[in-house]
Amino acid sequence: MFGIWRTVKKRFLCGMLIVTFNTTSLALLSAQTGDTPQTIAEVEAQQRKIDQLITQLGDPQYANRVQAQAELKAMGLTAFDALHRARDHDDIEIAMRARYLVRSMQVHWAFVDDPAAVRRILVKYGDHSSSERKTRMEQLAKLEKYQGVNALCRLVRYEASEQLSKQAALLIMQQEPPQEPAQRKTIAFQLRQETGPSRRAAARWLKNYAQTLLEPKSAIATWDKLTRAEEVTLSQFPKKSSRDITRDLLRWQAKMLEGLDRTDEALAVIRRTLDLLEGTQEQLLEMVDWLVEREDWAWTVIEEVAERFPVEFKKYADLMYRFAEAQLKHGQQEKAEETAARALAINPDDSLAHNRIALRLQRRNLMPWCENEYRHVIKISPAESFQHIYARLLLSELLHDRDRDLEAANTLSGVVKAMEQQQVMKMISETFGRTPGGIRSRMHYFFSQHHAQQKDQKKHQELLEKGIQEDPRDADVLIAMYRLSSQDEAWKKNTLRLVQEAVKYFQGEIKKYDNAIRQADNKSQEEALGRKLASANNQLAWLVANTTGDLDEAIQCSKRSLELRPESAGYLDTLAHCYYAKGDYRNAVKHQQEAVQKEPYSAQMQRQLKLFQKSLRDQQSN
Repeated sequence: MFGIWRTVKKRFLCGMLIVTFNTTSLALLSAQTGDTPQTIAEVEAQQRKIDQLITQLGDPQYANRVQAQAELKAMGLTAFDALHRARDHDDIEIAMRARYLVRSMQVHWAFVDDPAAVRRILVKYGDHSSSERKTRMEQLAKLEKYQGVNALCRLVRYEASEQLSKQAALLIMQQEPPQEPAQRKTIAFQLRQETGPSRRAAARWLKNYAQTLLEPKSAIATWDKLTRAEEVTLSQFPKKSSRDITRDLLRWQAKMLEGLDRTDEALAVIRRTLDLLEGTQEQLLEMVDWLVEREDWAWTVIEEVAERFPVEFKKYADLMYRFAEAQLKHGQQEKAEETAARALAINPDDSLAHNRIALRLQRRNLMPWCENEYRHVIKISPAESFQHIYARLLLSELLHDRDRDLEAANTLSGVVKAMEQQQVMKMISETFGRTPGGIRSRMHYFFSQHHAQQKDQKKHQELLEKGIQEDPRDADVLIAMYRLSSQDEAWKKNTLRLVQEAVKYFQGEIKKYDNAIRQADNKSQEEALGRKLASANNQLAWLVANTTGDLDEAIQCSKRSLELRPESAGYLDTLAHCYYAKGDYRNAVKHQQEAVQKEPYSAQMQRQLKLFQKSLRDQQSN
């Protein structure tokens, strides 16, 4: 998995000789010197020499100090561990020269037998800022099949920053370990080999992590010592740690304990992380979110967080809703509703804040509370205001998604009424990028869907006609017209004509925006045009997939929309419909699942996924 276990083996890097560990894992030999200690005695002698030279860095004679510094520099990485420890020496001269030597060391981070992806990530690693080096570490941790672990061990051992060294260790520990005992044994052996004799805190973590992979219960006591030592480091030497590092280490320990069915001990560890909280909104939200995700065991600590920071929970509705969410997930319905009511009452006159909260609740699939927030905005804000219009638009779509089309239509009718004012008409066009006809068409569509549910075909058809008169390119109205079961020949012919005209219109829009992007003057303009181009491609694909036309063109347009807006769940939903219309149920299910993963709160997407899965099962059984 991590390469062949190496005995004394030479490898070349950038024209310089690198010699790896022997199987005793006693030393990583210097790229600069090429020295190759072969025995334990030789390694021990070398370490004694290094210790003597470090002591000599503080010699009263200047010449002796300079000579020791030169010899240590020539030893390169062979002396790294000892020099790194010496940076905190009581003798200020020794500490100062040790720091200089560590900073000046030339570390070649990539080896020739590293995977190509690892070598690409580590190009000029040492030349980057701390934040960029951390990003590179995260990229290594994301590589498949643990390809980045060797390199991360290297960073644990030789990264000059103590904090980054610890970040690298945490990234290794946070990866999902393999289930096979043989693979665990391989990783454990490799971790021990790569960290060698290093006594850095992060290296000690990895050595105990190796033991955890093999015999987790035997590592518990050492983990307690290591995490408590890190808490002391944070309080006494804050530059060597951080609140986030200490928090993540404790969380890892808690998760490990919970996995061993030692829940009480895990909770005790989690409670220690509360001492790391300073009370900022961002920090508390992150903490509560993490606790909410631990559905089976850690959520109870949220109440303790709320008790510790009562002012913040009363001030920030997000925090109060998270508390309510935790209560809801654990069957405390009445308490959850009471907590949510308190959250709704926070900043009662701030319509912007309540719209933002509603959007966050929608993403978390907390629809009743989300709906309450939108209705609160509608109640407190002027009918012609941006926040009022915005809340009505979003709430109408939420209700439609839930098949509550009459409520959706009535909600949207408030926007239609407000459009009687000129400033609202302007806002609809300039701020929301909608046309007044499009808004009215959408309202008629919602009303038509309600009457379709009531089996009132006449009213259903009448409202669709009103909708298409307002916006002849409203894809959802055209689709509903196409599917109308009571179509006569005249209706069918007219609908087909309207569909074809809309397709031609979208084809023209695609060409227009394609040309405009090529002539864009700047990145901002290019991005704005790209959004319009993506929308035109998606509209064509959605219409054709649900009516009639060139399905291959629809699939290509849908893919193009996703190239431009890969994060869009709606565009993935369109692509799934294109494949479904084509009879490719496997791809329909695949892309619909991706859409649902992005927007799990969408009831319509969930329904479509079930339909596509059933069609795939039926196809496979035939």
